[in-house]
Order: sequence, then C-alpha cells, then structure tokens
Amino acid sequence: MRYAWIIFLGVWLTGGEGSPAAEAFISRIHFQKNSFEILESERTLLNQNIEWLNQNPRAVLILEGHCDEWGEESYNLQLGDFRAREVKAFLIEAGIDAERMIMVVSYGESRPLDPRATREAWAANRRVEFVLR
Repeated sequence: MRYAWIIFLGVWLTGGEGSPAAEAFISRIHFQKNSFEILESERTLLNQNIEWLNQNPRAVLILEGHCDEWGEESYNLQLGDFRAREVKAFLIEAGIDAERMIMVVSYGESRPLDPRATREAWAANRRVEFVLR
C-alpha cells in the first residue's frame, strides 16, 4: 500500500491512497493576542472542521496550541494549552466524541508558522492546528 505525507493549509495529514485523511480539508483556527477566546470569524472554520469530522467518524486528531513570540515561554506554553483546550471544548459541545481527540499539546512560541517579526506573522502564529492521525 502506498502512503503519502500531505501538507494542506499547514496541516500534516497521513494516509494511504483514497483514505479520508488524504482527502481532508481541515483549517487552523487563529486567535487574538493574549487570548484563547474563539473569535466569531473563526467559528465558520471550526464548523467546517466539525462537518468534516462528522463525515469521517474514524478520524482522530491531535490539537496543537501555538503562540506568537511575545511573552515569557511559560506564559506562551500555558496560553497555547488554553487555546487547544478551548477548541476541544467547542468540538465536544458540537457533538464530537472527546476520545477522538487523542492529545492536546502546546508548543507555545517554539513552532512558528511564519518566522518573520511582523504583525502579520505574529497573527498567523497565534493558532490551533488540527493534526489527523
């Protein structure tokens, strides 16, 4: 069986040819500075992710919380964790089984999506990634 690593909108997916993961469209969710509140504008993306998860009931995922470079490392690790847990709570409230979210992890500022020191980069780095397993 052939396997491929696919990156789509910054989300790593793994799966064999024709697997649900290979066809996935999962969006990352962004946050305001120093906040883990889910923005109204991000709820549409979350609802699209929920729709995909409902259509693919065997898919399980890891939620990764990330931050921009501002703040102490310990603060950013905690904030990233809060962000990932807030998304997990939203998914559970929407009917996604908690056991499908096999891990919640925070990387704080250590894995920036965009390494530049600009407002746009900082905004891009404040996110939760959905990693399918």
